[in-house]
Parts: sequence; C-alpha cells; structure tokens
Amino acid sequence: MPNDSGADAAPLAVQKRGKTRLTGKARLLSLDDLDRRTKVAQDCRRTIAELEAAVGPNLNIGQAILCTRAALLSALAEHCEVMWLQGQPIPVQDYYGACNALRRMVEALGINRDQDHKLINGHAASAADTDALLRDEIVAAFRDEPDEPAASTTEDEPAT
Repeated sequence: MPNDSGADAAPLAVQKRGKTRLTGKARLLSLDDLDRRTKVAQDCRRTIAELEAAVGPNLNIGQAILCTRAALLSALAEHCEVMWLQGQPIPVQDYYGACNALRRMVEALGINRDQDHKLINGHAASAADTDALLRDEIVAAFRDEPDEPAASTTEDEPAT
C-alpha cells in the first residue's frame, strides 16, 4: 500500500490572480500510517490493547476510540516529560491539558485506582506494586543517584 503522506501530493491551495482556490483532496493520517517497527508505535499499540483489556470484553465503538485516544495522549504526555527531564522547554499548558484529558478518559472508561490491576509502563500491576513504583520513581527523581534504590530512612537499631 503506498504511503500518501502528502509529500508528493498536489498543494491543497493554489493562488491565481490574487484569489485562493482549493484544489486536490486532503488525506487524513491514521495509526496505520506509522512505521510499526518504531518503539513509539509499538508502545501505543500495546497501551491500546492493555486499555481495551482493562475495560473488558465487548467494547463498543466509543470505548475503543477512547482507548486509542488515551494511549496517544499518554504518549504525548510522556514525550513532554522526557523533554522536561532533558532540560528542554515544554509546552506546559499542552502538557497539563493532555494529562487532564487523559485522566477524564480513563475515568470515562471505568478504569480507576480502586481496581485490582493497573497499567505501569504498559504492563498490568497490582495496586501495591503501582504505589511502590510511583513512590520509588518520585524519590529517584529528586535524588542525585537516579538508578540506585532508595535508602532506608530508619536508623540502625542500637545493639542490646
């Protein structure tokens, strides 16, 4: 199937004698246009499948669309987070908007923190595992040594 990404397509607007006239036809891109070998495309497809599994069998079209949109918003939020961690400026309003929309989509799908299983980096995990992982990631983000496990906060007990 040829990829009509628009690079070889005729321009959509032509200007003649000061008037703009629309020509050609627009082609909307879809997830099928992505190179499925890329990590981002694989992660998006995996997240879509896991969201659909979390919602349950017999999804209606609205639920399927929300799963797809939630996976894409998750990828967008992750992109902003990586940019921020690399010290690059991020579009903060877009990031907050994506996170808020993602939260609402997940709620609309009926996936919440009270369920036994949640998604962590594209994998299902128990609530206790999720809370521990999130706590460790937050602690690691504020430490100088990002890949070492968090040190115990309790002092050694005195010998008796």
